[in-house]
Amino acid sequence: MKKLIPILLVLALLFVGCSKADKTKKNEPTTIPTEPTVETEPIEETEPYVEPVIIQQDMAAVSLPVVEDTKTNADGKEIFTYKGQSMSMVLPDPDVASKIIIDFLTRQDSFRQSAESVKASAPADTEYPYFYQALYAPTRIDMNVLSLAGEVTNWSGGAHSNHTCIYANYDMVTGDPLTLGSVLAHANQAEVLGKLVVEAVAKMPAELGIWDEYATLITERFAGDVSYDGDWFFDHKGMSFSFAPYEIAPYASGVITVTIPYHELVGVIDDAYFPVEQDVSNGEMTAAMLSEATADDFTQIAEVIYEEDAPMMLLYTDSVVTDVTIKIDNQYTIFATTALTPGDAIMLQADLQNHTVAVHFHNAEKDFNRYLVMENDTVRLTEDLPQ
Repeated sequence: MKKLIPILLVLALLFVGCSKADKTKKNEPTTIPTEPTVETEPIEETEPYVEPVIIQQDMAAVSLPVVEDTKTNADGKEIFTYKGQSMSMVLPDPDVASKIIIDFLTRQDSFRQSAESVKASAPADTEYPYFYQALYAPTRIDMNVLSLAGEVTNWSGGAHSNHTCIYANYDMVTGDPLTLGSVLAHANQAEVLGKLVVEAVAKMPAELGIWDEYATLITERFAGDVSYDGDWFFDHKGMSFSFAPYEIAPYASGVITVTIPYHELVGVIDDAYFPVEQDVSNGEMTAAMLSEATADDFTQIAEVIYEEDAPMMLLYTDSVVTDVTIKIDNQYTIFATTALTPGDAIMLQADLQNHTVAVHFHNAEKDFNRYLVMENDTVRLTEDLPQ
């Protein structure tokens, strides 16, 4: 028992020493070295780049190949030439396309009948051939509107040829021809529209010799029956109105045309006839012979047959291009579409050896004017005009 007591005393002394050491450590101030504070800009969280998905759009396209007819005398000399147009379309609704085509061809038939009288009057010994042509060019095409503007030109002897502007406007939803009254937001907006046209004419150059009474003439025109579909058309900038020679200016001034921008037409015309903004990208166009590309690779194809015996080629895009037109010999616009997307193609049949074929299109960067050229039975698009 005596041996146990000293051991317990030693343990007690050790416990007390440890307790004191702990208390001393707790009471001492703790110093933690700190680094100087540096202000930094917050890191902005950015979303990872995702390649845009190109979705094929419904195609709205019109083809206007030129139809030509000639008359010769007994010696084979040409004494009369007629030029008109046929039409084909690509639309989501084929019934709408059919209605538009039938109406257009009916208009062409009326021109053809007028041409027949000129043809019959052409003398067999005329030095210069008589001619009659009625040709349109698309000024706007989209899912809402198709507008065509053109001219009838004929000569049957005399000092000069005769010129008449012709227009055709269609509702692309119903296929019905558009009249001036049908595009107005309200019937009383005809007067407002007339005032806008008067203001636009007032800004025309003085050298045109606009007659002093032009405002009265224009006001009377818009105050009358507005059930006509001529003398006006839509384009990409706005709504345009034309005045024939002698209407508000001398013959030498030619056709006077003014355009009312779309932003001035808000509340004047129905919202349905404003253009819809198109998707854009940095698309490019490619040309290939039909033997080099397969038509089965495309789901929407617009046919443009300018010459039936000519080689067949395809035009298509790798992304989205808009406002695509094809012009022959810098004279006739034979094709137009609001946009081409991957999966769309234009099947063109034309002789590139005898004709200059220009292809215009637009992408997110700029407008492009290209030419189709044939080299070693291969077709391509080039920036240079073929020699």
